[in-house]
Amino acid sequence: AGSVALKSGQAFKFHFALAQDGYLYIVGPGQGSRPTAFLTAKPATISGLTDNRVAKNGDFSFPEGLEHWLELDKKPGTENYTIIFSQTPLATPAFLTSEATGEPLSDSESAEFEQLVAQYAASPADTELNDKDSSAPYVAIKVPASNDNKPVIFNVRIKHQ
Repeated sequence: AGSVALKSGQAFKFHFALAQDGYLYIVGPGQGSRPTAFLTAKPATISGLTDNRVAKNGDFSFPEGLEHWLELDKKPGTENYTIIFSQTPLATPAFLTSEATGEPLSDSESAEFEQLVAQYAASPADTELNDKDSSAPYVAIKVPASNDNKPVIFNVRIKHQ
């Protein structure tokens, strides 16, 4: 959000280049800005993906393919996405193992999700914005060596006008 101006209604993708193999999960604002699972162990067909596994040093795009994009809502504001990276598949909360349907999380799923985020917030990752190349800015997430293979959870805030 800091270096690239996005327009309300603009299409975008997430790109990840990771230093190790693992699994990605994405929860963000859906209908009515309610938390919605965008990427789970069973991605929606419309995402262009068959799973959420990421390979070390590869480029993982969500959604994948030229024809698949996320779209910011048309009302100017800020959208917050929570990204979860785990070296092993997560079994809980259960919605992370189910198919991503695009439906907002239920109250109980939202509570489980908040509990997961709170559980791993104690060892936050450091972020570093690299916008030296204005046509390809990125944010590097640095995880402490003492992380003990715990899931890494961080937020991506997209401000649009």
